[in-house]
Amino acid sequence: MKEDYSEMIREIRSGNREPLHTLYVAHRQSFVEWAGAKFRCGEEEARDIFQEVMLIFYENVTGGKIEQLRSHIRTYLFGIGRLLILQHFRKAGRETDWPGGEEGMEQLPDEVQVGEHMELSERQEILRRAIHHLGDKCRQLLTLFYYHRYPTEAIMQALSYKNPDVVKSQKVRCMKSLREIISNQFDLDTL
Repeated sequence: MKEDYSEMIREIRSGNREPLHTLYVAHRQSFVEWAGAKFRCGEEEARDIFQEVMLIFYENVTGGKIEQLRSHIRTYLFGIGRLLILQHFRKAGRETDWPGGEEGMEQLPDEVQVGEHMELSERQEILRRAIHHLGDKCRQLLTLFYYHRYPTEAIMQALSYKNPDVVKSQKVRCMKSLREIISNQFDLDTL
């Protein structure tokens, strides 16, 4: 059952910081552990990043960017956190398993290992190659949305879009481009 966070959002927007504190306490340690296991992020570094996550969440709520969450609050917070970790690592020149990086975007994510246990179907291989031909921004947007299932708000923040509607319209344009690449370069009408 999907939780309704509208009351919490109203409380924060009205100036009540208690829901923020509750969220912070409820999710900080699991975020630190997750960041350490997934990205080999140090505890202090992960705590600093989580504080930034909470600040972004607060700014999005008070700035009116979030009216209602379409995902679980943990998914939203960790989605922002993942993007911040990857941005931080990229700036520091540190490698990650990021499937959305400049070099790594064309590779399949770590969660999908291709090899002796799994082979791509012909259609999946065509799709993988077609995605490689997209521009960086479209490749990142589609990967975050369809593969990682990030909420629109997290994608908006990560890719610096103005609002959720811009993300949605850009997604439509990117899908149209992907379909054109597939039909033009791979002689397929649909995937």
